Amino acid sequence: MLDVPGVKKDEVKIEVDENRVLRVSGERKREEEKKGDQWHRVERSYGKFWRQFKLPPNVDTESVKAKLENGVLTINLTKLSPEKFKCPRVVNIAVEDEQTAKISSSESKEF
Repeated sequence: MLDVPGVKKDEVKIEVDENRVLRVSGERKREEEKKGDQWHRVERSYGKFWRQFKLPPNVDTESVKAKLENGVLTINLTKLSPEKFKCPRVVNIAVEDEQTAKISSSESKEF
């Protein structure tokens, strides 16, 4: 959840890139004008904001959902099921015997 009071839906952008980074960015623009009999006041506030989050490998990046309600942005992320979650593959390291290494090196010398 992110607090973004006064920000409209079209002023917020949510992106998920190929490196599994979720980025929320936007721009806040507000102008307030008050008039009295003898005075006139105008306040302007604006600014850009952004936040980035690295997503864990078990998050389904295709099913990211967001909802903006009463100045609170809620982002829902779903986990991948264990069958779809791809863990890093472990590679076995083969060990070569000394005798095999001697035989293969002597065979290469004969040619």
